[in-house]
Amino acid sequence: MNKPVDSWWTVVAIDPIAIRLVPWLSRRSAVTPTRLTLTAFVLGLGAAVAFALDAHVVGAILYEIRFLFDCLDGKVARHRGETSEAGGFVDVACDMLVVGLCYATLTASVIDDSSWERFPLIIGVGLVTASAWAQTYRRLRYGEGSRESGPAPGEQPGWLQQRRLKSYPSSVEAETASLFLAPLLLGEGGIVVVLLASYLFYLVSIADSFRRTYAHAAAGTP
Repeated sequence: MNKPVDSWWTVVAIDPIAIRLVPWLSRRSAVTPTRLTLTAFVLGLGAAVAFALDAHVVGAILYEIRFLFDCLDGKVARHRGETSEAGGFVDVACDMLVVGLCYATLTASVIDDSSWERFPLIIGVGLVTASAWAQTYRRLRYGEGSRESGPAPGEQPGWLQQRRLKSYPSSVEAETASLFLAPLLLGEGGIVVVLLASYLFYLVSIADSFRRTYAHAAAGTP
């Protein structure tokens, strides 16, 4: 039910919980992958509202519960053999909407209209959205997954891959740092620093998406 290779936070913090819930959830006919996706979406909306109201700790907790449900939908679908393109599309669409909204409301809650940080923070929300669209376009256009699927045939897996870990941090780590750990543990000043670092990550991610897309085009990928 777990992916061969996944983000660091998912493997270390979420999978140990999710793998114990999946068998129990799979036996409940009322529980479907789509309902889990929509539950995650509603929890994400609640997190965004909490961030907007400056209830950062509540928002952080709701966001992380959302992420657990977001991971459970795919695991339950694979456990039951019910994966589908439609379900994957709904999952990606909900993720894009709620993650961008959470970034926007958290950013708005810590912006000081008289500080210089408001400009890069506002631009950063756009970077999150642009990065999500770039990655989604690449998946739809070239069939690339959002995560590594493991070593190529005949290739010896590295130390990280042997432990199901991606070879580099992903957007999951950026989201976890910005939307869970920072609002849970830090004050507004710390949240601003983490958000700025996260937005820099997304800028690099967008550049990498363009590089990969250009490489596909140059190779003549249809």
